[in-house]
Formats: sequence, structure tokens, C-alpha cells
Amino acid sequence: MKINCAIIVAALSLQCTALAHASNGPKYTVVDSPPLPCNGYPEQCSLRANGFFYLGTRLNTSPSTPSNHHCPVTQSRSVTEILDKGIQLLEISLCKGSNEKALLCSDATDEKEKKPLLDIVDEVFEYIQTRPQQVIVIHFSSDVPEEKRPTVKAIEDAIDTVCKTHSARTEGINIFKPRKCEFIHVQKESEPIWSEMRKLVTYYPEMSQWEGDGDHVGIRGRVIFTYDEDFKSEGTTSAYLSNAFWKTSFVPGQKPEEIQKHLHALCKETGAISIKAYSDPTAAVCTSDKLNDPNYLDELVIGTNACDYNKADTQTYFASIVVDDYEKHLPYLKDLQSRMVDINLAKWEHEPTQFKRSGLLAEKKNTPPQYERYEL
Repeated sequence: MKINCAIIVAALSLQCTALAHASNGPKYTVVDSPPLPCNGYPEQCSLRANGFFYLGTRLNTSPSTPSNHHCPVTQSRSVTEILDKGIQLLEISLCKGSNEKALLCSDATDEKEKKPLLDIVDEVFEYIQTRPQQVIVIHFSSDVPEEKRPTVKAIEDAIDTVCKTHSARTEGINIFKPRKCEFIHVQKESEPIWSEMRKLVTYYPEMSQWEGDGDHVGIRGRVIFTYDEDFKSEGTTSAYLSNAFWKTSFVPGQKPEEIQKHLHALCKETGAISIKAYSDPTAAVCTSDKLNDPNYLDELVIGTNACDYNKADTQTYFASIVVDDYEKHLPYLKDLQSRMVDINLAKWEHEPTQFKRSGLLAEKKNTPPQYERYEL
């Protein structure tokens, strides 16, 4: 009996130690007017995380070459500001720095001027704890040759460095362990069915929430790290990277008419699709403005020469759109997201509905030409 008591006391002591570590850092403070739960769609929280429609932007591209210097990508706003605008997917090009350090690619020659990956991850972790119940996707692009990219180990070492700090600030979670970061949702290849958004962010409004000393405790949101199919070498294991859950509309050159043809074929298959509405970094012509045009994007989805979405299989749906200049047409992008989320939920509930053109776009009408009238 004494042995059993000793075991119980030791277990309780260990549990208390695990929960007490949160006092090592400043507590999080929820911002005024945070976004609504489940990325702004609390009524659609039953969608699985791979069934949501994410608005995305590229943070950067691979270093400029004579062929792509015409269309560089540099975001002037911080990651927090970008996320506050309603972006939930960040596409990143990574380059290898000294000592295998994971850095955001740029044209800067001085490594000190290149942003470390851990700075991006730090902002995103801070975001999901101060804007509760959000799911943010960070996608690693493979537009940089493999020999110039950091290793998966270097990427996950950077993530762990940030996670250790944020774990120490978070009440109600386990003591940090390398490659066991609780802020991250990892979708294992052996588990093809994704969790619902509400489960990832613990959003159950009908249930009372666990609170400690009047403050919210535990993980308040989740980050999902995805990667292009050829981003990491075959056979490389990863603790944090999940396979991208979509097929991409991207085609070499990114000519608008070629994207339409490619999307027409993709929409005859089942599964999720990501619209990549930005210029090919290796192309000789910048097409980003055309690809980001709202009229083109609506036509890309509904046009008979493009996706022809209303005739697609019920298991075919759009999971994201990624643009460069997201602020240029932000009201339209948010309207597109609203329409897509509604359709994705309707498909999930086996009540498919029709995709309709945006009400923000001027209707094309066959109006007779107008002539000025001259008085004699």
C-alpha cells in the first residue's frame, strides 16, 4: 500500500510539474475583436481541415534570375498584419544559410538581411494564441533547387526552437519535447481522414470551456505545415510536415489559357484543388495581374473551358487560392472564400449547391451602343 501511495504521489508531482512550467513566460492576451472561430466561419466548423477554403499568399519567391527579375514578390507587411487581413495560408520559399540555417529566400547578398524561418513560425504561433480558434497553413514551395534548400532537420529544428518558447508560456499543456510540438497538427499518411476544424481548435460552444484562474488555457489554434510533392527527398522522414491535401492548378509558364485547360482536366477528377494565381518565377512574362483579376478567377471556376465547376463531381472541390498581391482584390477574395466554404460544406453534407458568380462583379450585358445626340 505504501508503494502504491508513493507511485500516486510521484505521478501527481510529475503532472503538477508538467502544468507549472507555463509560468516561465508572459501570458498571452487575446486581442480586441479577434476573428470568429474556425477562420471566421463558426457555422461551418464541422468542415474537416482539408475541406475548408483557405485564402493564401506567397511571402517570397526564389532569388531573382535574369528570367524572373521582372516579377519579384516581397510582402511589405508583417506576417501578423497579413494574417489579420484574413489570409490563412502562407506559401514560403526556403533557402539554406550558413550552418544549414533555414532562411526565407531573397535577393539580399548579406545573410543577416534574410529572414529566418523561426521568425515566421514565432509570429504564427503568437497569432493563434492571441486570436483563438484559427487554423493556419504554412506551405513550403519547391521552386528552389534541392541543393539550395535547407534539410528537413534544419526546418524542424527551427520549429522546435520556437515551440519550446511558446510551450513555456502556455498553461495546460505538457512540457515541451523535441518533435512533439502541440501547436502543430500533423496528418499522418496512414490516417487519410482529417479532423474537423472545431476539433483542431477545440471549439464546442455548447460545452463549458476549461479555464484556469479566469484565463483560457491550452492550445488555442493549430498550425499545419505542408510541402510541395518534390520538396523533400524520397524516404526522408518528418515529424511536422504533412502532405499537401490538394492538387495544384500551376502549370509551367502560368499562361492563363494553359491554366484553364489544366483546371478543366483536374475538375474531371475527384479531390481538392488549389488555385495558384501567380506568375511562374521562371517565366519570361509576368502574368500575376491577369491571374489575380476577379473576372478571370470567377471564369476559371465556372467557365465551360475551365473547371466548369457546376458539372464537376461532388467529391471535387477547391481548398485554397494563393495570390501575390492579396490586398488588390481583398473584398473579392473574401467573397470567393465565403462562396467556396458554403459549397464545400454543402458537398460534405451531401446537399451540393451551385457556384454562382460574384455579386461584386459587374454583370456582362448585351446592351446596344450609346450615341451622343447633337442638336442642330
